[in-house]
Amino acid sequence: MTFSQKYVQRPEHAIAAATILPLFDLVAVALRFWTRKKQRQDLRADDWLMIPALLLVWGIAIAIIWGVSQKAVGYPEQIPKSAVAYPQMTLILQIDWAYSMLLPLAVGCIKCSILFFYMRIFTVDKRGAVNLVLATLIVLVALMSVAFCIATMFECRLDFWAIWGPTKYVLAHCVEPMDIVLGLCIADFVSDVAIICAPIPLVWRLRLSTKKRLAVTAAFLLGSGTIVASLLRLIMTSRITRMGLGQTEEDCNFVITEYLYWGMIESGIGILAACLPTLQFLFRGWSGKSTISTTRSQPRYRISNSSYTKTSDELFQPMEPLQATRDEPNGHTNPSHYVSWGSMTARKDGFDGIETHALEAV
Repeated sequence: MTFSQKYVQRPEHAIAAATILPLFDLVAVALRFWTRKKQRQDLRADDWLMIPALLLVWGIAIAIIWGVSQKAVGYPEQIPKSAVAYPQMTLILQIDWAYSMLLPLAVGCIKCSILFFYMRIFTVDKRGAVNLVLATLIVLVALMSVAFCIATMFECRLDFWAIWGPTKYVLAHCVEPMDIVLGLCIADFVSDVAIICAPIPLVWRLRLSTKKRLAVTAAFLLGSGTIVASLLRLIMTSRITRMGLGQTEEDCNFVITEYLYWGMIESGIGILAACLPTLQFLFRGWSGKSTISTTRSQPRYRISNSSYTKTSDELFQPMEPLQATRDEPNGHTNPSHYVSWGSMTARKDGFDGIETHALEAV
């Protein structure tokens, strides 16, 4: 029987997603660490989590590329006569199993990185409600990622060979694998929505004009592409679970290829979205003001506009919690007494002589 092949099920598109996105992710993570160095900021959990996320995404990409090279991923089933199991089926099921373990860990690292980044810029009081909510979300995401990875690893208990064996072996030795996949897709989509929407109420508490609030909100919504990918993966998985993988009117290899494709898109875009707020320092030519510069201010510092002109070096000055600090006794200005995000720069002290374009939180 000949099955129609969708756009995302073609081998060339699987290769494109598995090569272009990981390369962009590698560049983005490298620039993130370089930007932190230029800002003279300490590397924190949100930065370090990008390394395992990148390695996991590269692992997924290598598995997809290997599957395409062996004419398993993106190619129709070629079932030999009188064959119970055959190399093509075994390979694509092995790739799918490895992918299903790597993906929850990859997206878990990405989501935790984003949440730690929120803590970096929004949390002033470590015992405050914002910090407590973000810490709770981090714990839940981490537990969810590890749980789905372990569930996939032992879905056939210790009979690992049954995972990529014929259907009768799966039915005899394994739990229903599509139930695990569907659970992962639901949890993934819900957590994506929660994480993308989490900073919006915090942004709208800032003392900013409506235009600036919308700009800051838009900056945090740049990661919405991951929601689209996870939603499409959820819809596809729900349909397959309802009908049964072997009962669909599509080639099983094409179905698995589509599932691999959207996971690659979600994790690849996720790393880019997690790095974009930090990388905005590199795009100083876009506008005279950064959209996220004010979220780290403490309420007790009232900062007003002035005619301060930023130099290119000040673009990378460290962003730290505002602290009372005066200029050096000899009259020289210490660059470490400034905080900056993008093209907005603010004095840390809050005393007379402030030169800034930053605003304070409510």
